[in-house]
Amino acid sequence: MRAKLLFLSFLFSLLSIKLFSDEKIKLNLEVIPKSFKGSCPKEFIFKGIIVAKEPMVVKYKFLRSDGAVAPPKVIEFKSPAEKEVVDKWILSADYKGWEQIQILAPYEVFSNKAEFNLECVGDAIVRYQPKPDLIVGKFNIKKVSSDSKKNNVKLEIQIANASDVPTDKSIVLNKKGFVVKVDGYQYPSGKSYEVGRKKIKKLNGKEKLDFVLDDSIKIGQEVKYLAIVDYENSIEEENEQNNQMSAVFKGE
Repeated sequence: MRAKLLFLSFLFSLLSIKLFSDEKIKLNLEVIPKSFKGSCPKEFIFKGIIVAKEPMVVKYKFLRSDGAVAPPKVIEFKSPAEKEVVDKWILSADYKGWEQIQILAPYEVFSNKAEFNLECVGDAIVRYQPKPDLIVGKFNIKKVSSDSKKNNVKLEIQIANASDVPTDKSIVLNKKGFVVKVDGYQYPSGKSYEVGRKKIKKLNGKEKLDFVLDDSIKIGQEVKYLAIVDYENSIEEENEQNNQMSAVFKGE
């Protein structure tokens, strides 16, 4: 009996190794710094790597040890590749915690937990520096014409800086500005495509900017559009989790 159990355990291990080697998605998450002792508040930066072994659309979110859950985000892989995702957490008191990446689609998988430790000491307080906060304020779809084969639509998009701080006053990873990108996802096939993108040099505090993209959709086709502001994570923002808005067009 014991020999049989050992054999089954060994067989399960082999199967587990095979499943791991066949995974289509791999994840890794690290935190910078892992430990800090000094003046607070302190910002911890979580850098994750998502590796896709084939073309796919990945939906993911960050989980935190305090129970807070960030809104889901979407990354498109047009070919096998790895892409970086980033989250930030600012704390003002002693804390031991972690963040983790959860993949929601095309199937559920979790990254390692990136653990960190914060110990606040001293009387000096580091003054918090406000940052820009880029959002998609409005996203509307209007049909402008149609024929026997397709509907022609206009995507009316408004982006805004919800903060008083101009984008060029932030820590800019790409000093040429930031990108707004719009993708379309066809249903029920799940096929994705890029509708268009717009490069923005700067948004002042509380400034809004409207622009329009055009698209053509087959008759009867349903498309979900996703607009992402600061698609390349060029701007250090007040809130990194509110950069998306979706809209759906149901073709007649």
